[in-house]
Amino acid sequence: MSDFKFNCPHCNQSLEAPADMLGSTIECPACNGSIQLPEPQAPPPPVPKPPPPPDGEFAPDAATEKQIAYIRALGGSPPQGLTKEKASDLIDKLRSTAPPTTKQLDLLKKLGGTVTPGMTSAQASDLISQLNDSQSPTKQQIKFIKMLGGDVPATKREASELCQSLPSTAPATAQQQKQAEELGLALPENATFAQANELLSDAEMDADPDEGKPPTKAQLNKIAKLGGDPQKAPNRWRAEE
Repeated sequence: MSDFKFNCPHCNQSLEAPADMLGSTIECPACNGSIQLPEPQAPPPPVPKPPPPPDGEFAPDAATEKQIAYIRALGGSPPQGLTKEKASDLIDKLRSTAPPTTKQLDLLKKLGGTVTPGMTSAQASDLISQLNDSQSPTKQQIKFIKMLGGDVPATKREASELCQSLPSTAPATAQQQKQAEELGLALPENATFAQANELLSDAEMDADPDEGKPPTKAQLNKIAKLGGDPQKAPNRWRAEE
C-alpha cells in the first residue's frame, strides 16, 4: 500500500505517512502541530463485465482496469457493462471537458507549464507534450548520439528523431567490431550501426547452445513441404525463420 502524501496545515511542511495510519492523529515533525489524517477511502466497486452475447456472436472486450481508473480520474462514472471501445470513446469525451487530472497538474508544474482558467484534460495533455519535447535531451540520448558520432541537438524531440535516424547511417562502432571478432564474424566494410546490430544478433543466435543446434527432422520436413530448401537451415532458429 503506497504512502499518503500531504502538507502540514500549520507550517505547510511536505509530509507523508503510511496509508494504514489514515484516520489517526499525528504530530508534525517540523512544528509539532497536531494533524488529523483523513479517513481511508474504500476502493471503488468493480465495474461489472458486459453480459455474454447471443450464441454465435463474439463478445466485445471489456474495458480494461487502466481505462476504468482513467475515467474515474477524469471525474466520470463507468457504466455497467462498459466495453473497451465505448470506454475509449468516453475517455475522449471526458478529456475534452474535464479539468486536468492531478497527475497532469503535477507534470505541468514540473515542466514549468502554466495552467490557464478553464483548461481541459486534453489541452493539458497537448501542453505537456509540447513542454516535454522542448526539454533538453536526456543523458541516455546524449550518450547514444555521441557514440554514433552525431551532433547533440538542443531539444529532447530533436534528439529522439536523431536517435531513430542515426543507426541507419552511422558506421558500425568499435565496440561492435570487437564483438564481431569475438564471435568470429566479419562485418561488411561499410556496415552501418543498424546492419551490424542485426548481423551480431544473428551470430549470437548461431552461437547459442540450444538455438545453434542442427534443425530437427520435423523442421526439415516442414521446410521441404512448404517448398523451401532445407540446406539453407543450418540450425534450429534459422529453420524457424
